[in-house]
Amino acid sequence: MNPTESKQVWSSHCQEDDDVPVFMQPWWWDITAGEEHWEVVLAQSKKQSILGALLYAQKQFFGVKRLTLPVFTPINGVWFSKHDTDKAHSFYSKRRKILSQIIRQLPRAAFHDFKLHYTLEDWLPFKWAGYKQTTQYTQTLDLTPDETTLYEAFKGGTRSKINKVRERFEMVEIKDIKRFLDHINRVAAFKNIPYTKQNLHTIGRLHQEIEQRDLGTILAAKDEKGDIHAMIYIVFSAGTAHYWLGGAHPEFRDTNGMYFLLWEAIKKSKSRAGVFDFDGSNHPNIAPVFTGFGAIPQSNHYIYRSKNLFYKILRQIINKDGG
Repeated sequence: MNPTESKQVWSSHCQEDDDVPVFMQPWWWDITAGEEHWEVVLAQSKKQSILGALLYAQKQFFGVKRLTLPVFTPINGVWFSKHDTDKAHSFYSKRRKILSQIIRQLPRAAFHDFKLHYTLEDWLPFKWAGYKQTTQYTQTLDLTPDETTLYEAFKGGTRSKINKVRERFEMVEIKDIKRFLDHINRVAAFKNIPYTKQNLHTIGRLHQEIEQRDLGTILAAKDEKGDIHAMIYIVFSAGTAHYWLGGAHPEFRDTNGMYFLLWEAIKKSKSRAGVFDFDGSNHPNIAPVFTGFGAIPQSNHYIYRSKNLFYKILRQIINKDGG
């Protein structure tokens, strides 16, 4: 099956299967990578049903080909179909065969860089194929308990911050994407990593699709004067609510608006998802904030491989190994 056929088959599958994450949908990759710059590798059964999938963008990196993730995309694989077994040995055996089938089909490139969802616990087929691994953490919260139980499980300091400001702020939904783009650009500029015009354009296009498909919402913490202290964009995907983008306004970083807003987002997400994924951070000042909400660290595997020794050295020089 050639790349064009694989994309057509995957697109048809995604239209029929609600279990495919938003971040692995063809429309998402058409926007973030460009229609001509991404491909999907499929593992299929003898009857041609899809067993697994890995998506990748093709980019030029120092003049050579790199297989990687596009912007604003937390993961690129691996998606698995549901297995009809509850026996551990059979479950992992099937997944290893699927991964091996996918890996054999990957094209040659100077650099391979993939980020695999935390539900993939076993990355051994990649290791056997010469890939390296490093861990990037996210934090997830089980949304099935009632609100009182969830709140009582928060760290004491987290509850204290929320209690102090719950009367000060109101949670509102933002419909104006330009207002959100202005907000997150201010947040990024404060961190000395401002978004490019292309970045903002991409977010705007994604928002159009998300809004049309009813897959997300923009929430804000507004004070009594009407000032917005924090905003977050929540994306709903295959039973999970993702904190996709957002942050506290630079002028209101110390007002605890983000604590208030995250709690409101968690409560709002309960009706549409079973898990809240903070799409977390390895940063020592950020990860503890999320675990303060009772979230559990989860390991996303950052898998990478370089074509030869020259490219291994180049990767180390520019620190593109995820470490």
